[in-house]
Amino acid sequence: MTLSDTSIRRPVLAIVINLIIFMAGVVGLEGLAVRQLPKFDLPTVTIKTIYPGAAPDLIERLITTPIEQAVASIDGIDVMSSTSAENFSKIQVKFKISKDANVAAEQVRASVSSVLGDLPDDAKAPKITRQTADAQPVIYLAFKSEKYSPLEITDMISRRVKPILATVDGVATAQIFGERRYALRIWLDEGKMNGYGITISDIVQALRTQNVDLPSGSIGNSARTITVLTDTALKTPEAFKAITLSTGKDYVIRLEDVARVEVGADSVDTSVRVNGNDAVSVGIIRQSSANPLDLATSLKGKMEAIKGVLPQGVSVDIVFDSTLSLVASIEEVKETLVEAIIIVIAVVYLFLGSWRALFVTLMTIPISLVGTFGFLYMLDYSINTFTLLAIVLAIGLVVDDAIVMLENINRYIEEGMNPIKAAFKGSREIAFAILVMTMTLAAVYAPIGLASGLLGVLFREFAFTLTIAVIISGLVAITLSPMMCSRLLKADGRKPKLLEAFDRRIDHLTKRYSQLLSWGLTKKKYMVGVILLVSLAGFSLAGHLKSAFIPTEDQGYL
Repeated sequence: MTLSDTSIRRPVLAIVINLIIFMAGVVGLEGLAVRQLPKFDLPTVTIKTIYPGAAPDLIERLITTPIEQAVASIDGIDVMSSTSAENFSKIQVKFKISKDANVAAEQVRASVSSVLGDLPDDAKAPKITRQTADAQPVIYLAFKSEKYSPLEITDMISRRVKPILATVDGVATAQIFGERRYALRIWLDEGKMNGYGITISDIVQALRTQNVDLPSGSIGNSARTITVLTDTALKTPEAFKAITLSTGKDYVIRLEDVARVEVGADSVDTSVRVNGNDAVSVGIIRQSSANPLDLATSLKGKMEAIKGVLPQGVSVDIVFDSTLSLVASIEEVKETLVEAIIIVIAVVYLFLGSWRALFVTLMTIPISLVGTFGFLYMLDYSINTFTLLAIVLAIGLVVDDAIVMLENINRYIEEGMNPIKAAFKGSREIAFAILVMTMTLAAVYAPIGLASGLLGVLFREFAFTLTIAVIISGLVAITLSPMMCSRLLKADGRKPKLLEAFDRRIDHLTKRYSQLLSWGLTKKKYMVGVILLVSLAGFSLAGHLKSAFIPTEDQGYL
């Protein structure tokens, strides 16, 4: 007894099997993450080194180049890029996808440690961080004001806004760009320094020796011990102004004599501007498992709360939202899905000429497509550009098996056989062929997902999504389709005039094709020559086509 026979005899069983697949897909669809691309971890390590007061060429020569030379010997590096700017060096090392990210980070740390002794003494220790593909801001907020300085706005963000952002579901961290931190700034007067004979080295040495916070030990006797606490660190501009730079018999030169000392921002560079005005931006980085669309919705719901904690004169706006392009992509795919389903309905109805037959065939589409999402959830895949592409392509593929099954059963019904007997006979004849068709398609698409490298990672979800959809459609075709045919199909008799006219055109086309096929079989050498000529032309033209890793899309930003 075949599975199709069991489904015809036990229609409830066939319905339950397919309903379970459909409901599993509905549950999986609710839990699937939404991404622009499939999830992949491209091992990337960033090395940042700060050298206050150094020019870019000095940063390049003393910091960037030595670290690059040390790191370059690590195996598995794909791309290494660097930036040498005023005060800091940044080196980004991207490894091949086969490289273990943790091993890569450890090897970079070991290589950098080997050259620490060659770096300038005043440079801060290199900060080595491992990045992931998800460690990029999804949304940027911009805070600006004509009344408050970026220094004051940064303080407001840190104390008032960040606690609110921490309560938004899916937010991993909020990264501040263009921030200004409070610091004590010393503005040197070159003319006064020359007049007093004071050099920059003298000032640096005075700051090092007179602004210290050292442990003072303890004093005691056999009865008790007291820890000595000394507060020697300078904390106010007035204290720094009083630092002694030089002394003579009847004079003392202090820092205030050659410099202006004030509390200001630790950086005077303007790194963020919005509509021509200075601003402070906050980049929202999502958790790896968070749905960016849900995060964007939750964040927009918190905007009023954020505005409520800001003083009058400070405005906040969403200046960039990467989810907009993602929403647009999903909407386009939805439109394509609707268009594809309409085309399938039109084609199936024109060729089969029966609404009952159309209904049997179309039941395959929702079960196969929705059921696929359940398996995607179990495989920890996501809804992204590649899986949606596979779903669109699957619409035409999943109806094939059902059409073959239906057409064979319908042929016996039109010959006058009882629908149930026709279902038994037709399904037995075609079940093995459907199984072979399904496995053949699966064998074509599945190997794409087994490719290595980044290309394989990106297309894995596409390949297995298409494979799963095809396999489910084959199961539907040998369970639900014969059962529905046995209960719903009947000899409809005369077709509508439009369909009869369409059938006549198809018959005419079939005859012409038969004539052309007969002619081609008698001209074998000629046909082989035509095939070779077309193939060579295709190969030659393929070399002139442009190539790209992924299609270029306008995501709404420059």
